This record gives sequence, structure tokens and C-alpha cells, in this order.
Amino acid sequence: AQNKQTGILAAAKVIDTKTEEELEDYMVEIDILASCDHQYIVKLLDAFYYESKLW
Repeated sequence: AQNKQTGILAAAKVIDTKTEEELEDYMVEIDILASCDHQYIVKLLDAFYYESKLW
């Protein structure tokens, strides 16, 4: 994916969630990644949920 304003490239991951429990598990992972700031851990830029898919 590419940021239209800055041109910076980033990886995008799309997950098709089937249950609310599955979504809750991913939300925990998102919270952990959002709080990490380390050179060997990929930085989470954003996450959103749309039409049963987690982006």
C-alpha cells in the first residue's frame, strides 16, 4: 500500500473475521503492536474494521 499524501510504502494485511470472538483476539494483538516501539518489530500505522474484514 502507498500513502497518497506522502508516497511512503507500507505493508497491508486484510483478515476476514468470522466471529466476534475472533475479532476480539485480533484486537488484543493490535493493542500490543500499537504499544511496541522497537527496531525489530514492524510498526503498526493503523487498523480498521469494514464489512467483516480487519485491515
